[in-house]
Amino acid sequence: MQDVNFALTAGAGLGVIGPSGSGKSSLARALVGVWQPFRGKVRLDGAALDQWSTDVLGRHIGYLPQDVELFAGTVAQNICRFDPEAKPELVLTAAKDAGVHDMIIKMRDGYNTQVGEQGTALSAGQAQRVALARALYGDPFLVVLDEPNSNLEHRGRRGFDPRRSLRARTRRHRRGGRTSPDRDRGGGPDPGAAGRPHAGLRAEGNRAGAGAAAARRLASPDQDRV
Repeated sequence: MQDVNFALTAGAGLGVIGPSGSGKSSLARALVGVWQPFRGKVRLDGAALDQWSTDVLGRHIGYLPQDVELFAGTVAQNICRFDPEAKPELVLTAAKDAGVHDMIIKMRDGYNTQVGEQGTALSAGQAQRVALARALYGDPFLVVLDEPNSNLEHRGRRGFDPRRSLRARTRRHRRGGRTSPDRDRGGGPDPGAAGRPHAGLRAEGNRAGAGAAAARRLASPDQDRV
């Protein structure tokens, strides 16, 4: 895939449609920094992704890949990306935004249910829903969903609409008027600051391919295996 150019402002959404093998997943990986583009740049608030520190960038990006990978631990730990200082209310908000709270509380141990290594204790559909909650945890500025219904059976797809999850976030932001506490003051973007991005995303002439190297860890310290 090459010569992709587009820009999104804060609060905007974009759906990418195409046949298998057309590069949708390559684009998604480039947008979140998992793959480096051969040329061009992906910019968040005007700063290229490689200008952001990995720790800061990871807090502002939520990514749901096609091939979901969970890690040994509880449902809650996987949703909060194993953050030792995670607040329970943020885990609950992410689960509700993802529409998985009711599913989780029906599990034997609720949010303390062990998912097993690579999520083997859950069905593929359950794992994908938990992974969506992980992508939404902490209310990230940029959310990229790659085939979010791919592991759901027909009945599950009818009752599961990821777009509803994103609309819930948008409504909450509009009510709260949330913006970055560290706005650009005329000297250009400050990707090293801890503040939340506020402007938008821009992809400039990217070309992503199978030979690109994994370069970011978003879901956990081990999440470079996409």
